[in-house]
Amino acid sequence: MMRKIFSSCLCLAAAMSVQALDITFDRLSANGVISYQIPQDAPAELNVKVEYKLAGDQAWRIAAVNPYRSATALTILSRDRSPLLAQEHKNGFTEKLAAGRKRTAIWQTARQLPMNQPVSGQIKLTVTAQDKVIKTAEKEFSHDFTGVILLNKFAGNPDIYPAIVAAEKRSNTGWYQEPGKYLEVSEKEDLLEPLIYRHRMKGYYMIYLAVPVTGYSEIALELTGDGFARRFSAWDGYEHTWKAARLDRTHLVIRQMWRTLVKVNDHARARLDYIKFVPISQADYDQLNRWKTAPKDKMLVGYFEPYSWAFRELVTNESDLMQPILAYKNAGFDWVDSQLGRSGSRPLYATELDEPLLGATKGDAPHGSNVQPESLGTGRMVRLVDPVAGVTRSAKALDIATSICFGAANNYRGGPLEAEYSKKYPEKFIGKYYLKYADPEARKYFLGFYEEVLQMGAQNLGLDFCRYPHGVVNKSDATDFLRELRQLANKYSTSEKPVRILVRFPVPGNKGVLMNNGKFDPATWIKEGLVDILVPSDFGGMPFFDISSYVKMAAGTKTRVIPCIDALGSGQPFPGHVLLRANSLYKKGADGVYFYQADSHVVGSMTGLLDNDTETFRKLTSSQLTEQAVKENAAKVADYTTDVYIVYHQPYQSSRLLFWIEGCKPEKVDMYIEDKLISSRTQEPWMLGEMGYANHYTFLGKNKKGHLIIHLPEGKKWRYDFTLKQVLKAYSF
Repeated sequence: MMRKIFSSCLCLAAAMSVQALDITFDRLSANGVISYQIPQDAPAELNVKVEYKLAGDQAWRIAAVNPYRSATALTILSRDRSPLLAQEHKNGFTEKLAAGRKRTAIWQTARQLPMNQPVSGQIKLTVTAQDKVIKTAEKEFSHDFTGVILLNKFAGNPDIYPAIVAAEKRSNTGWYQEPGKYLEVSEKEDLLEPLIYRHRMKGYYMIYLAVPVTGYSEIALELTGDGFARRFSAWDGYEHTWKAARLDRTHLVIRQMWRTLVKVNDHARARLDYIKFVPISQADYDQLNRWKTAPKDKMLVGYFEPYSWAFRELVTNESDLMQPILAYKNAGFDWVDSQLGRSGSRPLYATELDEPLLGATKGDAPHGSNVQPESLGTGRMVRLVDPVAGVTRSAKALDIATSICFGAANNYRGGPLEAEYSKKYPEKFIGKYYLKYADPEARKYFLGFYEEVLQMGAQNLGLDFCRYPHGVVNKSDATDFLRELRQLANKYSTSEKPVRILVRFPVPGNKGVLMNNGKFDPATWIKEGLVDILVPSDFGGMPFFDISSYVKMAAGTKTRVIPCIDALGSGQPFPGHVLLRANSLYKKGADGVYFYQADSHVVGSMTGLLDNDTETFRKLTSSQLTEQAVKENAAKVADYTTDVYIVYHQPYQSSRLLFWIEGCKPEKVDMYIEDKLISSRTQEPWMLGEMGYANHYTFLGKNKKGHLIIHLPEGKKWRYDFTLKQVLKAYSF
């Protein structure tokens, strides 16, 4: 029974009728879905608060609710670890342009309602505008949470093994959980004994978890039988969706991540708030895994840097490399392009052609910092493991293709990664850092590494011209090297096992790259059969490049066109933009998609965010599933809370700013910076400015004010204001 409370003390409230309030509980997450109607004459911006009380309670408590957002919006917010979700849990949230519309809020129930039993109570909705109440409503609810298991007690839990979790903060090393708090560790230099939860559950479950934000928290989880641990990191107010799984005869394993020990007792710790298990039917499970039976017609290729992965991992055995390759397999990838060095830098395996990296090395400084992290992890892998064999054997065992890849540059001059060849022959490099491909001796040096890895068992070869293309000046530079590489590949090929060559290169629009008069000549590569997998790519400024010319070049040949989508933080956000882009590429004839830095989403090697985008990757193996997902997302746009999310990342300043707009269906978007019209667009992507290095933003500086005029149906307009913290001069290339 629903009770409505009318406010009569405010003229604004009295003028508006109170509309319906309803609550259901999602069967897959056990979270509350609260729907309510906004009056027709409501103002453009409203504040919404939801409270609850359980049966028998007297006091109302604030409900941990957020407005309904897409997974894409949440991804964008997560990149900067926005505090917005947690703030909304404490203070309520804002709804824009909601007049006359049904709106939805999502209630995270795990911390607030008792699980594994029937629960009843009431919720109360309060909608205000300019501190005036315009609507209140109450609704009774009753839901049976029986079977929903919440693991949030670790100390003293008889199902946690071994029984080593202390019930108070400890001065010595180990796991502990203070009363009313979460699981965490007191660190030492070595990894702690992993914990297992002997859950005794049977059947299919959806698994969710939360990681507390205190300091910086990360945790690794796996079910026995998975073969690899999934990594999760903290985001305040966010509940991670892990996966659907059958739990019969499994244990849940809780691991401290090695990366938290790179610097012992710093702010990065292993912490875990709770894990939630929600029972689902086999039909639900099959629907969530429909990618396994959908028509598979597209190749999914993922880039992997074992050396970046090893930077913060404990890699001491060849078998350790089975875990990331299995993670790629689990995510639906057909091919893993494993890079083991860049020309002019120290090789990352036991080479005889130069000095490999055996000691410490430095990584890229985090955004906003000039301090480069240092690690022995990569050198440890090179000392103790044969990564060529590790990657190749793992891929063969898992029936997934792999290539050993090298980057065309750079030598990391002056750092621990610089090769002896670079030090001895600086004249073989352009601009100090980039191997000179016009020099036959330089090409011969680089080619030697490809022959070496073929002798070590590599099945296929990869070459990345895109990340650092500076060493290629003329068409003949890259083409001559590829001719030599093809001859080498043919030498090690058999009719049953040809050595395939994958080449990633920057498309026209990037600096110094032109279609008909540039330094890359894919038409010749295809005509001469030099390349099996052609990967046209962007590294800043050309995110939506056209692939029509490459598809036309490759028509009737053995070459497959697999365009690249950048999976770095500076790339397009998952899942919405990625699905839109892949769907567009498929409709233009792409044979699949390649993800540069896919490891950041699959194994967490290039980022602290440790995204779990497995579901999106799996869909991309099927053009049917990809198109279906795009249509499903489009159908939900109007249901989401109305807002604009900005995608713009400073580390790669040739990137383009993207706007992700939800809750409405724009007919046109005008984009202004400092009141100057920069772009007008009538369809997605809502990109500021034009593509291409020559068209980089001219409005450089800090705190650049901008606004959008979003044209809606029926002649309505919505102005959205924003500020860009900083716009720098493009410098990628």
